[in-house]
Formats: sequence, C-alpha cells, structure tokens
Amino acid sequence: MVLEHVARFVAAPELIALDDHTMPDRRQLPEHWLHALAGDRAWRVSEVLKRWNHFGRPIMSDTYTTITASLADVVLLKSRGE
Repeated sequence: MVLEHVARFVAAPELIALDDHTMPDRRQLPEHWLHALAGDRAWRVSEVLKRWNHFGRPIMSDTYTTITASLADVVLLKSRGE
C-alpha cells in the first residue's frame, strides 16, 4: 500500500534494509544516515528527529511538527535500482 502511493512520485520504488547494501553502496550514503539506520525502529526515528530538530525546526517548523507527530519508521528507498 505505501509503495503504491510512493510510486506516484518515484519510479520503481523498493524498500531495502541497510544490511542489504554492499560496502560500495554504503559509501554513497552520508555518515549520519548510516548512523541513524544502524538501530531498531525506535532508534531510527529518534536519530532522524534529532537531525530535524537541528536544521528543520528553525526553518521549517510546520514540517518539523508534522514529522515529530507522525514519523513511525525510517527506511531506505531505492528508485530504479539506485
């Protein structure tokens, strides 16, 4: 269901686990994403909200409020194999 919605905006979406990434794929991800994705669901959400608190909250307060209230999980998304 979620991927059907995402497919309206992203070509060939695919959710993937960090463990499914090869080392070259991991090197393409920013260090803060590798750190945030390393834990369980609660950890991932907490780490992303921390990042948003530092840069998103001051300049995008409405978005920050929405994300804080509704973020349930954080996952990686591939589009067209990238």
